Order: sequence, then structure tokens, then C-alpha cells
Amino acid sequence: MQLKYYGRFQLALQSHTKYVVVFDDDCIPQSQYFETALYTINTEEYHGILGTKGTAASPTTFYGPISRNDKIIEVDVVGGSWFMKSEWVKLMFHDKIHSWNTGEDFHLCANARKYANIRSFVMPILSSNKGDTTGRVAGTASSRKYIKDQLWLRGDRLMHSYQISKPSLLIYAETQNDAMFLIKYTKQSMTQLNGLIHFTTSNLITTNLETNEIKKLVASFHDMMIGRDYNIDPTPIIAASEVLYGFDMIMQGTQSTVVIIIGSSSTVTMFGLVCGAFLRNIPIVNIYIYRK
Repeated sequence: MQLKYYGRFQLALQSHTKYVVVFDDDCIPQSQYFETALYTINTEEYHGILGTKGTAASPTTFYGPISRNDKIIEVDVVGGSWFMKSEWVKLMFHDKIHSWNTGEDFHLCANARKYANIRSFVMPILSSNKGDTTGRVAGTASSRKYIKDQLWLRGDRLMHSYQISKPSLLIYAETQNDAMFLIKYTKQSMTQLNGLIHFTTSNLITTNLETNEIKKLVASFHDMMIGRDYNIDPTPIIAASEVLYGFDMIMQGTQSTVVIIIGSSSTVTMFGLVCGAFLRNIPIVNIYIYRK
């Protein structure tokens, strides 16, 4: 039975065991794989999703059979196989799937980071075993790039995020005028500091933000897509809770150390963002504009 990319994980949702493993159809586990995986996942250091191969979100090196790595390596996304707790599978389907034709590994690993702080690891390879290459599937490269870009747009924490050393700030706005005012207000200071400006909003399609113009002025642009998963108008509490998850990932992904908002245009989503900053002990610069 061909369940393709996501069907096998939907089947895994019905598992009653504590752990579950999903394999690609071209992946054969090494001897003692299950014993090793059971031991590894129960360690504090490597308690996460265990895979056969993996890479950073912007791949320069593939770990697994092609690299013959002889130790466990943390990565942004794992594939080939996924050994994990059964209760983690449902995290894959928490957000809207951007493509049903590929990218199951991105969705699983990204949502595990976002909603449960679960990391991903590539298991070591026996040098005596022969393996495949990167496992790339013909015709899926463009779709996978789109999925990765959408996940980053929404907010994701990637391995290279922790290598950011420049001072960074996050601007939050919901109108074009507010966005341009805040960028202009901070641009000179951040240039003098050799720092980065990042931008985010709650739901781009409900704003008048001019994306292309803003992207030219900031290091990264993010859209938390509040309410877009099910095309609904979320209640204030639901909207605020979604902002908390998105804000946490954006802050970790950009390594921003301060948030700038315009309090005179306060909304429910801004309230959620301020709460998130408070919980993460991030200082907030609240600018009030009096409009006649």
C-alpha cells in the first residue's frame, strides 16, 4: 500500500505504543538499530527525533550514509527514518501543510521545535555499511525550498541561529505607516551598531503592509499567519496563544534582544506579543504616536 509522504505518519497517529518508527521505502535499518535508538532517545542529551540522515535547513553538508558520521549530530531536519515517541507524531499536523507532495521531514521537525522544544538528531553510521547518497527525490527541490521558506517566514529556530553575534532588534507593526516609521526611527542607530533589524506582523493578508518595500530594509521578514491555518477569525485567546508560539520561534531564529512596537495601535495580537516578550525577559520599546 502506497501511503506516500504523509499517509504513513497519519497511520502512525493510531499507534498505541510508547515509541513509533517510520521508514522511507528505500531505507533499511542497521543491525541493532532499534536497541540503539531506544537507548539514545531515553538519554537527556539526545532526547529527540532520531533519523537516518539529515542536514541544516540551508544544506551544505548531508549527515548520514553519505558522510559516514560516526557520532550523533544535531540537525534542523532528519529523514530516511524517524524514531520518536508516538505522541510527537501529531505535532506534524498542527499547522497547515504547505505541500502534500514532499517536505514531511521539514513539517515534523519544525513543528516539534516550535510546539514541544523537541530537537532532531542523525544517528551514527557503521563505516562497514554501504548507504545511499543524499536521498534527494527528483522533482521535489523547488517544493522543498518553498516549504522551508514558508516555515522560516512563519518563524523557526535553526541551527545557524545561535551563531548570530550581531546585535538584533525585532520590529512589530500592522500598518505600512507604522512599519516605515519604526524602521526609519531605528535604521541609523542599528547601522552605527553594525546590527540587524528584523520585522514581523501577525497576519500579512489582513494588513496594508508592502512586503517588497519592507524586505529591502530589514534582515528578515516574518508573518505569523495568525488564523490562516483553518481560514478562521480566531477568538482573542486563540490569536494571542498563536502569537506566543510564533513570537518565540522568531525571537530564537533571529536572536533579537529587544522588541519595538507602537502602542498607540494596540491589538489582541500585539498583547500576545508583549506577553511573550515579558515571559522571555525581552525588553520592549513602546512608542506612542498621537494622531489627531
